[in-house]
Amino acid sequence: MGLYIKEISKSAANRLNYVERTMRSELKECFETYDKIRRIDKLPTLSECRVLINTVDWRFGPSTYASLLLKNDYFQIVHHNLVRDVARLIKAIEPENSVEIAAGKGKISYWLNKRGVPILATDSGETIKSKWVERLNHKQALKKYNPDFVLVSSPPTMQMVVDIMRHESVKHVIVLKKAADLLVNYKRELKRFAQSVDVLRINTYPSVIDSLMGIDKDKKGMNILIKGGKERGLNNLYKSILVTTKRK
Repeated sequence: MGLYIKEISKSAANRLNYVERTMRSELKECFETYDKIRRIDKLPTLSECRVLINTVDWRFGPSTYASLLLKNDYFQIVHHNLVRDVARLIKAIEPENSVEIAAGKGKISYWLNKRGVPILATDSGETIKSKWVERLNHKQALKKYNPDFVLVSSPPTMQMVVDIMRHESVKHVIVLKKAADLLVNYKRELKRFAQSVDVLRINTYPSVIDSLMGIDKDKKGMNILIKGGKERGLNNLYKSILVTTKRK
């Protein structure tokens, strides 16, 4: 996850400091949501995040919220709905040994554990350090813990996902990333290692891509968990959840 961090120029840093000061003095509700986003022990709601993104980007320019995330070493917004849905998916899978790889500051795992979903957070820690996260790269984490379930939050490379799927102990993988990247670049690998593939989004019906990939699908326990109508702007909040089950 640390590989995503780009150096912020002095002028950009000054601009973001101005945005923070303005939010604190004039947009207090937005600043409270922003504070929840950047703190491990606070969790905003989906609606709070949507208001923040729309307000900040309208007031200060497109993608300002993304720059604020980067400043705080986050690459996606961790919010209530994301944690809830990932927790439901993991409980449906019923893993025996769960590890998060590329966990960054470990906020998702922190809140999953609070929801009764035991999972260990790991990260290479090249640029981000957190007391909630064990400093291991993905190969070290796989070798040390031999997990049957792996959660990957915004992997820095697609090769990392392939390495995880190839590991002997791993049976299920959930990736929080734009799933199209995985499908375009690693369609052959997914076909080889995956028995089933789902692409899920918060409050939307799953986009089933098995016909595209030619994979025999086992629907047990996956599709029923996400329900509701389509919403706009969800990619701004965490893109997609890619769920794979390894071939037996």
